[in-house]
Amino acid sequence: KNFSKYLSLPGFDSNYFHTYYTFPILLKDNLKFKRVDLTKFLEKNNIQTRPSFAGCLPDQPGLRYEPHRVSGNLINSRYIRDNLFFIGIHPQLNKSDFDYFINVLDKFITNFPLVVNESMPASKALAIMNERKITSLLVVSDKNLNKKNKSLKGIIHIHFLLKNGIK
Repeated sequence: KNFSKYLSLPGFDSNYFHTYYTFPILLKDNLKFKRVDLTKFLEKNNIQTRPSFAGCLPDQPGLRYEPHRVSGNLINSRYIRDNLFFIGIHPQLNKSDFDYFINVLDKFITNFPLVVNESMPASKALAIMNERKITSLLVVSDKNLNKKNKSLKGIIHIHFLLKNGIK
């Protein structure tokens, strides 16, 4: 399965052997689900998860009132804090364990199709399609974009956008 539209996963160099004790998973921007949604689903399916502690130290309750210096707005640190989690890895895992994880992940992600709202500019929809390497998007009502049950208004296809000169 290819989850690259939704997740950033670690790469590896075939010249080196690395044994992970955890496997980091970073959610990409503009998803219809949050880290907490995915981790709760994984946990419910007996896949243990852990958040990243190091995401943004100035926001940690135990360090909040300690003397410190902050450089910039920490946008990347906060992104990691809100979107990164780990699953545990150990030598006893086998192919069926990894297949199970992939199937659970696929089951979760297919419940969250990528949608755009009806007032989104066509150029932005095209940019999303290009970025995600997809050819169509579901268009939903502005009124319930953030609700679980959405009102489908239509489907927009990349060929329609290109044919009508959208860039």
